[in-house]
Amino acid sequence: MISLSFLSALVDELQSLESLNMEHNTITEVPVELQGMGKLMDLNLFANKIKKVPMDAPQLYKQLKKLDIELNYLNDGSFAPFLISFIY
Repeated sequence: MISLSFLSALVDELQSLESLNMEHNTITEVPVELQGMGKLMDLNLFANKIKKVPMDAPQLYKQLKKLDIELNYLNDGSFAPFLISFIY
């Protein structure tokens, strides 16, 4: 299991990371700290406990080519229309 505080501490060191798999954890929100990872293109947050996708991280969503947020608790319609293309 990956700790978000651990990830936050390493963001500067992970500038070249292109893919991050954080599936099957107990993450409750999309880590906005990931915006600092300028080359991240593939983010897997499958099967976590995310209830809402924050809209205050537009740079993160713009750079991603793939975002997997299936099997989370997204039921309030909080994600923006540009995220739908990642889901389907």
